[in-house]
Amino acid sequence: VPESLVVTPLQLVKVRLQAKEHLGRYRNAFHCVRTVLMQEGIMALYTGLGPTIGRNCVYNSVYFWAQFELREIGAEGGDGGSYALHLLRISGCAFLAGALATCFNAPFDVAKSRIQQQVASAPVAEGAGSPTTLRYRNTPQTLLRVWREEGPAALYKGFVPKVWRMALGGAIGMVAFEGTQSLC
Repeated sequence: VPESLVVTPLQLVKVRLQAKEHLGRYRNAFHCVRTVLMQEGIMALYTGLGPTIGRNCVYNSVYFWAQFELREIGAEGGDGGSYALHLLRISGCAFLAGALATCFNAPFDVAKSRIQQQVASAPVAEGAGSPTTLRYRNTPQTLLRVWREEGPAALYKGFVPKVWRMALGGAIGMVAFEGTQSLC
């Protein structure tokens, strides 16, 4: 949850800057933050917090479970070999675990992005009008709507680059962690 509180505003800015419906709306990341704050209020920076928490919980649960299960399977062949081979085995397990975890959290990422792309045109000032009805309101409603209107494959849009990013990031991160641990 703490990670999500830090990451959600950054993800919101990234999604808004990348969304085709917002092209030309923001000059840069700082302008995006300023515009969101002025037009939508500070809480708008946390739009998508729910699916971000869901995405991160699912990813971390599957990633760490799978990684240590794969390590146990890999350790059955013996602990012989060099330290470099040990790190290579850890890297391979973390890579596979990252790819597997991404299979489970990708729909949450799609929901997060759909929710964050929307701009609530409700005025920030109190009593200045009624908020616009948003197409995507929460994680379950968004997942169901995307499934029904676009089919289950739509919940995996952007999957290939994401799986490569998460698998490689998991592999590099775990080797860095293990390498640093050995120095202590």
